[in-house]
Amino acid sequence: MFFMLKICPRNESGVSLIAAIVFTIMMSTISVVTVSLVITDNRTSGNHIVNSQAFWLAEAGLERACGWLRQQDPPPGGLSPFTQYNDVALGSGTYTVVIDPDDQNQGNYIKEYWITSTGEVGNIQRQIQIKVKMCTFGKYTYCTDSEGGTIWFITGDVLEGPVHSNDRISIYESPTFLGRVTSAASSFRKGGNYNPTLKVTNLMLPALISLRCKMCLITIGK
Repeated sequence: MFFMLKICPRNESGVSLIAAIVFTIMMSTISVVTVSLVITDNRTSGNHIVNSQAFWLAEAGLERACGWLRQQDPPPGGLSPFTQYNDVALGSGTYTVVIDPDDQNQGNYIKEYWITSTGEVGNIQRQIQIKVKMCTFGKYTYCTDSEGGTIWFITGDVLEGPVHSNDRISIYESPTFLGRVTSAASSFRKGGNYNPTLKVTNLMLPALISLRCKMCLITIGK
């Protein structure tokens, strides 16, 4: 007995259609993933730029507050925090600076302050906080506001730290200065060839505020 096998022709057009559909779906998926990655990368780059802008706004506010404190004579009293700069516009954002006198300032001559500066761009905030304090004139080997008379630095004199006068400095022959020598005067009395720094900014006596960073803390806001 013989059986006749009937071979049905393949539907090539149907196979091609299925392959085309699968290929289209794959390409669509790849396109969606690629676009998603590009958008995510752009958002990340944009956030990084905004974060940096907010940080540098906070830094600008901090520098301005430090400059303001240096000019205060006497330094700010009281113990209550106060806003020195509020929502100051700069560039693409703003900064706000709060100065908080240390709780021990009431009984101390050497004042300390917490400075908190917040930079904001859009809904992004960055904050910098430092603690600063006054310095004494103990770091100077020699410091005067007015000489009163002529005081010569002569051969054999050895000064192991900074020297400053708001008046004229008198140098004769070869004294030894192991630190920086400055004067607020436009000239000095000399007995030889020297090259001092002249016409520097007057030191504020007796309540000079020299700021020194004791701690720097960066906090992330929104």
